This record gives sequence, C-alpha cells and structure tokens, in this order.
Amino acid sequence: MRNVVAPALLLLLPLAASPARAALDPAVKCTAVKLGGAGKAGLANALCTMKASLAGLPTDAACLAKADVRLGAVFAGAEKPGSCVANGNAGGVATVLDAVTGFAEIQLGDDGSAAGRKCAAARRKALGKLVSDALGCQSKGALKGSSSQEIAICRYGAISKSNAAFEKSAAAGGCATGADANTTATFVVDLVDSVATAVATTPASPTPTPVPTPTPGPVGFASDVQPIFTSRCTSCHGSVSPSGSLSLVAGSARANLVDVNSTECTSTKRVAPSNADASYLVHKIEGTGPCYVGSRMPLGGPFLSASDVAKIRSWIDQGALDN
Repeated sequence: MRNVVAPALLLLLPLAASPARAALDPAVKCTAVKLGGAGKAGLANALCTMKASLAGLPTDAACLAKADVRLGAVFAGAEKPGSCVANGNAGGVATVLDAVTGFAEIQLGDDGSAAGRKCAAARRKALGKLVSDALGCQSKGALKGSSSQEIAICRYGAISKSNAAFEKSAAAGGCATGADANTTATFVVDLVDSVATAVATTPASPTPTPVPTPTPGPVGFASDVQPIFTSRCTSCHGSVSPSGSLSLVAGSARANLVDVNSTECTSTKRVAPSNADASYLVHKIEGTGPCYVGSRMPLGGPFLSASDVAKIRSWIDQGALDN
C-alpha cells in the first residue's frame, strides 16, 4: 500500500508575497536563491551518505565539506547585491542541513549486507531528492509569488515521488532501515521549516569562547577523558560507521586522536600532544579555532560543560598520555 502523508504535514512556512512583489523584490530573489542553494546542499549531503552506504564505508567528511563550500559560494553570490533580508547565514543553514547526514546515517542505515546497503543507498538518495525538491518548491514559489496552497501542492508531488522510491526499494528487498517514507517526509517538512527560518535570520555576532581554567593536577585519559567521549560522543562516533571515520569508543579513541591528521583540516592534528590550542578536537568542542570547519560538537548540542572541556584541554597539555 502506498504511504500517504497527512495534508497537515504539508503546511510549512507560508510565503505571503504577492505575484507582483515576488517578481520584482530583490530581497525575495535573494531568499529564493538561498532556498534553492540549500536544497542542492541537502541533496549533496544525502548523496555523500549514499556513496558511503554503497561502499560500506563511513560518510566521507571531505565530501560533506565540499557541499558546505558550495553552499557558502551560493549564499555569498546572493548577498553580493546587498538586498537580502539577512546576511552571513550560510553557516547557520549548513548546520541545519547537517541533520540530513545524521538522519540518513541513523534512520536510513543498513545491516551490512549487499542488499541492505543497496536499499539504504536508494533511500538516502530519495531523502536527498525530497530535500532538494521541497526546498525547490519554496524557492520557485517565492519567485512566482505562489500561494501557500500552490507551494503545498508542489511539495505533495515531491513527497509522492519520495514515497514511490521507498516502495521500489522495499520491493527489491533487503531493507533494514529504521525510518519509512512517512517518517522521512515528516523529517523533511520540519527541515524545510528550519531552513526557511535560518535563511531569514542574521546570525548574532560571535562572542569569544572563554578558555576554561585548566583542571589542576594530573588528568587521566581512562578515568577523566574517555568517560566524556563515551557519554557524549559515541552515539555518532561509535564503533560501527562512525561519523567522520572517527571512533571514540573505549580502546580505540586515543589511537584515533593523538598525532592523527584531521579529515576536515588536514594540516591540523586531531590531538597535538602538549598543545591543546593547536588540537582540532579542541576547536570542534569549543566551536572556534584557527582551522575550524563544519559544526561545533557534539552535533546540535548541548555542548560540553566548561569542566569537561577543561579536562580534555588539561589532558592534551599534559602530553595526551595513555594513562
């Protein structure tokens, strides 16, 4: 039986512009360009996870980084005329779109079999197409001055295509995913709403992250640092298909960090012994640094407490020992 998404799910952020205004207002044009660019970036993120599934490998961080770079270029071009409702929000939209990667990896996974990987890949591709098409409906609707009902009809067509792709993958067999077509559509509905909000929001001026006071006395990796990773990081950086090819489970975390080049910023070590300020791990958990790429970790927050950050910093500054 075909999955049917309730009409209520189609009620996203309405575009109230009239046809005349939508065709002429430079601010509306900027919004439309950004929404379209976000749709392509969401598709790119999903395709990165699709390729990983087919290969039986973790999602390539470099692939995701390229999508962010392209998104930034689109937003910079849209903002150049100086007519956008809000500027400088490419990073905020990219952070929202990180959820596409997370949903694909967690909800559209596989059981390790060839058939399972093929099904997961097909559904991850369908997810990306739905994100692209749904945001495309918002973008085109803005340019045409379409009513919210017309945009909803466009989105319903996109959801119908996604449902058909899910049914086709199910018919092929081997699917081991945790999310069905309706769950995926609901996720995309919420995502589009979040992207539309982020596109219209000017980010607050960044405030410097205070450097935590180092933890006095020796800090043990096994007793102080690994428990932080285990409780806050291993849901994504676990032993099976870890995000960014980085597993932080006990027994392998330290070896995967110390003197290992970061995949997002290859000139920087994940952990540079005796130098927390030069360690990419610190950049990621503090959300700032000389070579900071992507999103602050843990992804989506809540972020580590000042006490936990101080423990990690102290462990690194004390030589990142296996103690």
